[in-house]
Amino acid sequence: MSAILTLEYEPKDTVFHRMNPLAKVVLYLFVMSLAFVWWDPIYLTIACAVTAVMCWRAKLPRPMVKIILTLFAVVAVTSTIFHPAWLFQSDPNYFKKLSAETVTHIVFAIPQGFPFAGFPITLGKLIYLYSYLARYLLPMMVVFLFLYTVNPSDLVQMMIQMRLPNTIVFMFLSIFRFFSLFTRMLTNIINAQSLRGWSWKTKNPVVLIKRAAPLFAPLGRGFISMIDVATVSISNRGFELALKMAPLRQYRPGIWEKVIIYLLPPLFFILWYLTTLPPYYVGNI
Repeated sequence: MSAILTLEYEPKDTVFHRMNPLAKVVLYLFVMSLAFVWWDPIYLTIACAVTAVMCWRAKLPRPMVKIILTLFAVVAVTSTIFHPAWLFQSDPNYFKKLSAETVTHIVFAIPQGFPFAGFPITLGKLIYLYSYLARYLLPMMVVFLFLYTVNPSDLVQMMIQMRLPNTIVFMFLSIFRFFSLFTRMLTNIINAQSLRGWSWKTKNPVVLIKRAAPLFAPLGRGFISMIDVATVSISNRGFELALKMAPLRQYRPGIWEKVIIYLLPPLFFILWYLTTLPPYYVGNI
């Protein structure tokens, strides 16, 4: 039986674990937001590479890395084969920076025997597909990095220090806790199915999706049950009766952490504006 893997905070002596909680949240939100701003494959590749280095420096455990790669493989297969919207991104007017000659250049045609046989695959479609998948990979890495390096207790104390309403604090803590409980349930289901002879070890992403079918029914029942418990807990909580809470610890960011907190939010809006600024379209395609 495999060990239980939980997507939750684990104390480590790394720069990301020691970072001020608010600075961590701002940094991770900034990096994740780049996936919703940029379309340029070069920019997205650099962002994914920097995030991968951040995961390495945070000592992200190997099982988590495998989960990220597995989820990305599932998304890549489903997006490429079962939801091929990228095949119809052939209008040169859709692209802001790339020339019509580059976008319409035919790289190859889909071979016979495959869906959409004979359909031309242009360079513009491949660039769009690459950027589309990179915009999935980047948030995946950031979410796992957030769950692994952010201590919920520190984050809640920071929210209390910022004098946020108790309702928001409790709801956030419930949602945060939901991830670790959900992964514990998922691992228990996998262990139970493994004892019945089930296995998902394969290098074929399509076979992996088919083998995951026995997990859907128990996972769906458990997911709905957890949502019901969380909903009842939040609705029954007497927030109006709660006294004002005082933080048990004061968090004072350092100089470079203040730079992250105050510089990255306006930088995000600047980058967002530059993607729509003609004729440069920085970060756009």
